[in-house]
Amino acid sequence: MWMIPLSLLACSEQKINTLAPELVLSTETIDFGEVVISTGQSKASYPIQNAGRAPLVIDELTLDYLSDAAFTLDALEDGTVAPGGVLQLSVTFAPAELGVALGELSFTTNDSENERVSVALVGDGVAPKIDVDPDDFSFGEVTAGAETTATFTIEAYGVGKLTISEVHFADDAMSEAFALDLSGGLAGISAAAPLALSPGEQVDFRVTFAPTDDRPWEGAVLVESNAEGEETFPVYLAGNIEEKGEEPPDVQILTPDWGNYFVENQWVTLEGSVIDDADAHYEMGAEWKAEVEGDTIYIGGASIDEIGYTAVTTDKLPQGVPVTIILTAQDTLLNVGRDAVDVNIWDEEEPVPYVLSGGGLFDYWRVDDDVTIYLDDVPIYTDTNHGNNMGGEGHPTHPPVEFEALPGQTLRIVATDYSPDNLFLDALTLHWGSDRSQALNEEHCRSAEPSHGCYDPDYNGPWPGVFLDASYEITIP
Repeated sequence: MWMIPLSLLACSEQKINTLAPELVLSTETIDFGEVVISTGQSKASYPIQNAGRAPLVIDELTLDYLSDAAFTLDALEDGTVAPGGVLQLSVTFAPAELGVALGELSFTTNDSENERVSVALVGDGVAPKIDVDPDDFSFGEVTAGAETTATFTIEAYGVGKLTISEVHFADDAMSEAFALDLSGGLAGISAAAPLALSPGEQVDFRVTFAPTDDRPWEGAVLVESNAEGEETFPVYLAGNIEEKGEEPPDVQILTPDWGNYFVENQWVTLEGSVIDDADAHYEMGAEWKAEVEGDTIYIGGASIDEIGYTAVTTDKLPQGVPVTIILTAQDTLLNVGRDAVDVNIWDEEEPVPYVLSGGGLFDYWRVDDDVTIYLDDVPIYTDTNHGNNMGGEGHPTHPPVEFEALPGQTLRIVATDYSPDNLFLDALTLHWGSDRSQALNEEHCRSAEPSHGCYDPDYNGPWPGVFLDASYEITIP
């Protein structure tokens, strides 16, 4: 009987039991979500696990040179991970500008199968805004023992979630004559459990004035939130104070929306609403202005019709990011109402920013297996790893692609299938600003797996094979 030499058995056992590190990542993308620009930040602790039997060494920890400056990386004191241990990498996202920021964290390891590792970073710089209507209110003359109640509406606008952490009197002494009722959706709010409102959403609170004597009262309700530049929004209250004049006109810009994009010298219609409870529309006037980098540019005056509508069409909007559009109106008592929105005006001779996504402005998109996207035959995005390493149903998932181009340039999308199981590419959409988009390709999905929703019994290659090669002229703006 033939016997295996003991020396060979020893070598085989030694190979099986070789001590080696094994890197395990929790995800290949760190998504910081929405963070308020200038004042907010989000810190992510990213775990790296060593599932091997030898120490794992992390080295050359860096951010890619193309990473947005909003990302910062904490230095490692010790990059060694013991077997079975976990090392936490710390990355901070503190945006200074609006929009999606992209980055890439990379490092080297002594795991022979993962010698160079990259982790995608994505975050969204937002600037939520707040409006409280009315922002000042007089209860008029109220006799001792009587009371009157007013309702105030908080509305979110801008970009991102408005979080309201507290609504309170500026002075506790106000509670002698005023009562604050937060039951309209604000009950229970705190800094630890703020109320989050999406742009356009509203919530109410009420204030009751019930004086015990005829003394005049003044004060304010303070709305604490993450609104950029208006973290503490005062709502002024008065009671039993002689009126000094009518309230200013209620002014609201209807279009453009906050954050819209335009090009310099483009004709734009600015629309607004001016309502005053005491003055007729023909007794008031409206003015449009634009501010950029501290300079104010007069756009023009406009009449106000019987329902309060006012508009002006102009090609005078100055170049700038951002440009503040301002609408003011003055009543017969010289009270002035005002509203403003920020837009972005780009040089018509220069490339402008675009975002390519899987649908909505910030939607991720998927591909299986490879894709290259060209702008006038120059690659601007490439995924050629032949792999299905991320995403639902095994499809790699990618963040929106940001690039600059001119209208009329051509986008070419080339997608290739390398594996004999399925092919997939999301329907992609091109965005310019927050309100204009252009649909590109339709979704592609074929699978050899009967359990898949796009199962095709005739799907049989050849592999590799190009399943989409299409060009699209940029038509926006």
